[in-house]
Amino acid sequence: MRTFTPSSRLARGALVALAGALSAVPIAFGNPAEAQAPEQSPQSAHGTVTITPTRDIACPIPDGSEFIDSWGTGRSGGRRHKGVDMASDRGTPIVAAQTGAINFKRSRLGGNAAWLTTSLGNKFYYAHLDRFEGDSRDVREGEVIGYVGSTGNAQGPHLHFEVHFEGQVSNPYPATFAACVQPQIDAALKAQLAIPEQGSTAAAVIAQRAIDIEIDIDIDIDAF
Repeated sequence: MRTFTPSSRLARGALVALAGALSAVPIAFGNPAEAQAPEQSPQSAHGTVTITPTRDIACPIPDGSEFIDSWGTGRSGGRRHKGVDMASDRGTPIVAAQTGAINFKRSRLGGNAAWLTTSLGNKFYYAHLDRFEGDSRDVREGEVIGYVGSTGNAQGPHLHFEVHFEGQVSNPYPATFAACVQPQIDAALKAQLAIPEQGSTAAAVIAQRAIDIEIDIDIDIDAF
């Protein structure tokens, strides 16, 4: 299983910032699923509840990948990059970012590609798959939909992943980082807090150990 790759400087910076924020508040670790659950509007007179669109996604390549923020970088033909390129071994499983309907297609540019459309108005585009898993269908978040490849206009096996939240294409890096990398940072932080130093406040422990903690990540990959 490949390790996700934020820089150790970024990880330490995030931990130090968290330490400062926690210096005046108690620390509590809750259920991440509960913390990220989409809010619901009040119940109407007819008893219907509308779920607010969410930008929380499942990591598209849960078994591990390497990626950088390449949003807007130049591409052939004067195009601008509208996704994030997630490099991984050929054949690594790719999953649905949210629950919705997956529609597989093939094109010269995207190769084996797919559009995932959700009932919340979000769309996700996957390109360069080696092959599909099954046929076009309804899928659940986290369900395998295909495998990493290099079909179409691609150099080396990777997934080109786009997000279209509420109908607008946007930089997928923040949502992808939150889904694929942040959990590792959180887990490392929680492990550091498992045995607090005697006589230190939790915030002080975080600040001290954030300086020493090393999350060995290498994001030096080509922008495909």
